[in-house]
Amino acid sequence: MKKLTGALIALLSFTIILTSCGPIPITPMTEQDRVSDMQWIFGIYEQNYAPLKYKESLFGFDNEALKAKYLEAAKKEQTNDEFFRLMHSFVAEFKDAHNSGSLIALNEKGSSSVAYMGFDGRRKGDYFVITKLLPTYQYSLDGVDFREGDIITKMNGKSLKEVVDELITPVRNLGNAESNYTYLMRNLFFRSSLIHPMPGLYDVETLSIKRGSKEFDIKVAWVTEDRFDFQNNMRAAIAQASNNAQTFVFGDNIQDMNGNLKLRRMNNDYLLQTIVKHAKMYNGAEEFFTDVFGMSFPKELKYSFGESFEMLGNNSDLNWHVVDSKRNAQGGFVYQEKPVLVKDANTGKESFEQVLAPEFSFESYQRLKEARVIPDNAEMVLIGPKSSPRYPIYPAYIVEQVVTVSTVFGKEDSVETEKVGYIFIDSFSVPADSQAVVNEFQDTLEVFEKEGVKSIVLDTINNGGGSLLLGVAMAQALTKKEVELPKIQLRLSDSWLSTFKQEASNPGYNSTVLNDKKRELAKIEEDVKAGKWLSRSFPLESLTGFNLKVNERKKLSSDVEIVVLVNEMCASMCDIFSAMLQDNEMATIMGTNSMGAGGNVVNHWQSPRSHFQVRMTESLLVRKDGSYIENVGTKPDVELVVNTDAEFRYGNIVNGAFEKAASLAAKKRYEGAELVLILAKKNKRVTEMDVRKL
Repeated sequence: MKKLTGALIALLSFTIILTSCGPIPITPMTEQDRVSDMQWIFGIYEQNYAPLKYKESLFGFDNEALKAKYLEAAKKEQTNDEFFRLMHSFVAEFKDAHNSGSLIALNEKGSSSVAYMGFDGRRKGDYFVITKLLPTYQYSLDGVDFREGDIITKMNGKSLKEVVDELITPVRNLGNAESNYTYLMRNLFFRSSLIHPMPGLYDVETLSIKRGSKEFDIKVAWVTEDRFDFQNNMRAAIAQASNNAQTFVFGDNIQDMNGNLKLRRMNNDYLLQTIVKHAKMYNGAEEFFTDVFGMSFPKELKYSFGESFEMLGNNSDLNWHVVDSKRNAQGGFVYQEKPVLVKDANTGKESFEQVLAPEFSFESYQRLKEARVIPDNAEMVLIGPKSSPRYPIYPAYIVEQVVTVSTVFGKEDSVETEKVGYIFIDSFSVPADSQAVVNEFQDTLEVFEKEGVKSIVLDTINNGGGSLLLGVAMAQALTKKEVELPKIQLRLSDSWLSTFKQEASNPGYNSTVLNDKKRELAKIEEDVKAGKWLSRSFPLESLTGFNLKVNERKKLSSDVEIVVLVNEMCASMCDIFSAMLQDNEMATIMGTNSMGAGGNVVNHWQSPRSHFQVRMTESLLVRKDGSYIENVGTKPDVELVVNTDAEFRYGNIVNGAFEKAASLAAKKRYEGAELVLILAKKNKRVTEMDVRKL
């Protein structure tokens, strides 16, 4: 228990530290301080922000006028917290999920404050459902306590969406209204002075509550605490809960895509890999890493373009959550909860066995179980040798789905049973080698083939992105045809020009590759000389350095139907993944429009006085039709409201995807049968019944 909590707090500490070199100032900032910091932000955007001109056109603003407005605002007398919000507001003007600012507070009294109402939860359509109560829970002024499951429908007589638009999106805007409501609605009830507008000392909010069939209003007073005191209170809550099945942890906004603080159980290796993963997204981190960790900066921590397609939360948001700490006491191994069908690789004999799997493998299954409803008839997929089978990192199972299809023969409807494969792809940023993950993904596809699966559901709901290399390789693994990738346009900055020059003189390349790199450099220099803001479109593979290999292992037949589930919290690499499959006509996209965060992400730190860090995209991904992914995302072929099903772990949405996938597979089979029937009848060789057996 203590070891687990320590690991979680260690991850929190690293995330907080890494996002900024220095802490916020305690002494009041002068007008010169504020102007200097604001001009630093302006400079970073003008030098590096790829979508700047695109945003001006899309949202109808002038950047020069915007800068003048914020510079004048910075000169006005104000508190440090007010200026912090002003900086966040400038960043939010660009309506970009990859755009965010962050600050770090000193771990001492007087650094910053938080305000809360004693509960946490998630969006449910237009409303907010309470899922957790803070251990320091306060009763309302009316003496009516909150309960888990209560639904908040209004705040001071206004819809929650109205209040999010009024109070929260001015300081944090993802560029997609539905994404804003899902991700930011919880900040109506939990705020940090480092970013959010804070309530007054005696402010009281009226919340409209729906509890079962009853509807009533509750008056709620804010609890406002110094950040340092709040953290100490949470430490006390940890100690108090140490003998229970739950432990409370705290930290700066490590959120899952439901907007909840998410801290996965982990061992030290996982922690180190997480540190490496996030450090790859930072330019100029070498000196800071050496200062903080007292060791040489590992080469693998240097900024990686291919690993930088991920949407992360804003580190100014202090949050809390409950993490289940129950563990199995079998020395790191756990039994599966249900027998699994296992095939002997040598004899081909099948048997249901209770299988012992390594803990890391089991955590893959546990991840799925916590996030989704696993159907009772699901057969979990295991890979590897029978002596040590394991769950793949992306857990998968097979279900039998009964569907009714209208036959192409114009006669009675047909009731069919289809096998549907399901894969849970919750992130493209995983603590493992990308090629190993792709190999496992291919292993899963081969299991589907052997079991007669004719349709597959890829669940990417709430996937915040990650590795471009991994996402592209997984897309290619689904087909033997070469996948056409998006193109990319770059901000013509000194950093990109320097990167191309280094590539064009890299002694590790052979002459053919080196000549290609020199041609790319010549094009970049030509665009720079022409005074362009963005480069021409380049093939994505020319920047990533990978050679896209057609999947020779794949054994799925071409008639296998693929359905991809998306929602408004599918961002960055997840946007790109669904767009690639749609553009290549490989899948039916189902759900809610994805977020629209289309480019790589680079962190720039830090402003001279407040130590404000800015995170932004320095490229734009271009789809097959020439449109950008940025602020557009992937529009589903079949539109569904996904967020209302979150409290049911998306069980209804996934079941709907099973029905769709099975129907598509059955329809394709009947359409193929009709063609055979027409040809067969001409030759009078087979009967209609013969064809129905196909």
